[in-house]
Amino acid sequence: MTSAGPDPSVPVVLSVLGRLPTNRPPGVLAACDGSDGSLWALDRAMTEAEAHDLPLYVLAVVNPAPTGYPPGMAELVQESVETLVESMADGLRRAVVAVQRARARPCTAEMSLHVVLG
Repeated sequence: MTSAGPDPSVPVVLSVLGRLPTNRPPGVLAACDGSDGSLWALDRAMTEAEAHDLPLYVLAVVNPAPTGYPPGMAELVQESVETLVESMADGLRRAVVAVQRARARPCTAEMSLHVVLG
């Protein structure tokens, strides 16, 4: 039996400066880093979003430059930052797929995935 990977068509919203989009309705927020604890929290957030008919926002945070870059280095590391963000987005999709598969029935709440640089 082969295991399908995450659905690349699931959109991931990239936000910068640690801010989620402000044009979204209130909902349930679940931060996910792929750890067992965050997967449990994501499952619980899915349940709460369904129970209260709210959208679910799944969030991952990437810190591409803990201390910033010296002048001239930003251009050199841009490709690495893009790879890091894409990797985090893929991990977020995989986490959602894993939790959905483990549930008795898939979550029916409106869901959006967000990768925030910060």
